[in-house]
Amino acid sequence: MTELEIPADADEREAMELVDDLVDIGDVVEVESYAMTDDKRKRLSGEVTGSHTPDSGPAYLELDGQPVGEGSIPYEEIETVTRKTQR
Repeated sequence: MTELEIPADADEREAMELVDDLVDIGDVVEVESYAMTDDKRKRLSGEVTGSHTPDSGPAYLELDGQPVGEGSIPYEEIETVTRKTQR
């Protein structure tokens, strides 16, 4: 397992570059988010299936082929990424 903590002052592009340097398509990851849900940090896990910089809306890390809000997460909300699979 390899863990990456995104600096709190990192912008969206910096966060995307850091995460993309750590993970590849097909890696299984756990992501912890700055977005709070019911006073708990948001945690997601799944297989990385893409990295998107859409024309509108936030850039996001795609997990399990899902859109943002259904399993994927905007880079600007990522606090830590843990790669669960070995290369």
